[in-house]
Amino acid sequence: MRATDIPNHTPNVWRIWQHRLQMNKAGELTEDEWEEMRRHPNVGADMIAKHSALASVAPMVRSHHERWNGSGYPAGLTGESIPLGARILAVADSFDTIISPRIYRLSAMTHEEAVDDITARSGTWYDPVVVKALRQLYHAPVLLQEEAEAAPAFRQRGAMKLLWTRPRFARLLLGTTVSSLGDPLTTVAALILVYQASHDARAVAGTYIVKALATILIGGIAGSLPDRVPRLRLIFLLELARAAILLAGGILTIAVPAVLQMWIWWILPALFLLAAINAVVQPARQAAIPELVEPRELGPANASLTAAGMIASAAGYALAGVLIWLTTQISWLFVVDGVTFALAGLLILGLGDLGGGVRKAGLLSGVARTWAVNRARVHLVIAAFGAFFLTMSFPTLIALAFKRVPDNGAQAYTLLEVMLASGIVAGSILVGRMRNVGTMRTVAQGLAITGIVSIGVALSPWFWLIAVLLLIASLGNPIYQVGNVTALMEATDSSNRGAVLSSRFALTQLAMVIGTSTGGFISAVVGPEATYATLGVGLLGLAAVAGVLQRGGERPGVSEAEAAP
Repeated sequence: MRATDIPNHTPNVWRIWQHRLQMNKAGELTEDEWEEMRRHPNVGADMIAKHSALASVAPMVRSHHERWNGSGYPAGLTGESIPLGARILAVADSFDTIISPRIYRLSAMTHEEAVDDITARSGTWYDPVVVKALRQLYHAPVLLQEEAEAAPAFRQRGAMKLLWTRPRFARLLLGTTVSSLGDPLTTVAALILVYQASHDARAVAGTYIVKALATILIGGIAGSLPDRVPRLRLIFLLELARAAILLAGGILTIAVPAVLQMWIWWILPALFLLAAINAVVQPARQAAIPELVEPRELGPANASLTAAGMIASAAGYALAGVLIWLTTQISWLFVVDGVTFALAGLLILGLGDLGGGVRKAGLLSGVARTWAVNRARVHLVIAAFGAFFLTMSFPTLIALAFKRVPDNGAQAYTLLEVMLASGIVAGSILVGRMRNVGTMRTVAQGLAITGIVSIGVALSPWFWLIAVLLLIASLGNPIYQVGNVTALMEATDSSNRGAVLSSRFALTQLAMVIGTSTGGFISAVVGPEATYATLGVGLLGLAAVAGVLQRGGERPGVSEAEAAP
């Protein structure tokens, strides 16, 4: 419908007409449409103010999307500076939105779930007094403010139920798992080729640095790609590009074995290119998740991806060993990895709109667009420091294994890696059942678990105790990671989510380079125990900061109530 089809209407009425069209839009709103939607409190209030009988209601309408902690719109009012009527309207409007199906969201919460969802944001988004009145209306126990802030928003769906009820997400998860299964194949093949050619561990370390640099570079200069290009098309084409690179190289070296000896001259550029592609694909996949699940399902969805990725990665290393044993040729690893990328790309097809396609998202504007999202900044800082401390353990683990078991350090190191992987999988399952995953409380809990137990690793006199403690410590890693990523997803919308997640990916890779170097230096000069003590104390300090932010009311996010005006 065009503006000319609606003659003799004032600009305000035309805006309301646009607003109604957007409410009935089944797909994701564009950036311009979101801007128009956020104008509706002022538009409605201006219209009401023209009628003397309703003029007193206009301030309530104008402020009904303000939040108790000042994170709302249009004026960013806080606390009791928001008119009481607006605070009541905010709760009533949210409750109606949550329990009512929309054309863009067919499912809805029950009345009890809606009450709990609103209660969880008492004192941050909503006036606690108004929330208390809502609970009384539905005969729910009246909570003290401290209890209201800690109350569960809803019972999380388990991973299996989520996969059953969200087949599009299940297909995305399957594609991501297949891709993760193949990733270790190229890693193993590349490390073997580089070491055989150089016989220098520094060259092996260089392969990791090359991959990290590719991620940092792409995140800095092309972080907006997952927003600018429709994500389904972007992921599909880039997966096929990765498949073509690996299949071409693998088949060529199988057909002409002599070429394999020359491949060392371009294996590092190939790894750089593959890592650069992954720096776009991974954030694009993450940014697509909110298009496939309900807001309340983001935590379990992220946890499912983390667990599936870790299991697939462990299976990939085992598959690499089997392929080398069966074929005695490294080239087959590249071929099989190429096949997994092709399958992952094909699985993406048919998922429908995954967001993206925001033309205003300039190719080089990723960092600027990320920094403009105020609520995401603190979570990005936490992610960077978390990655720095956690990756200090990368070069330290093998040093610790050989120091404690000098006669059989390689086998001891393998055992410790298995314990870490097992803990991460268990932690991924655990966080999927936690309440209010996208909060600083969850992030602080994950960091605290890893920090406290890492100090125990540093003080442990026995190797078997170290193995058990590392399993427990790694439980906290996915809790922190999933909490942090979920919070970022909730702090963004479809128009900027890809840029923010790309920036996070690049930022954590940069922190990884610094953290790995720092951990290696401390281990070499003082000892691996000192490294674990340092990272443990650092993580505890970071957990304390996250806890303070949580108590201060920092809870960025988009609830069911924000899905519609």
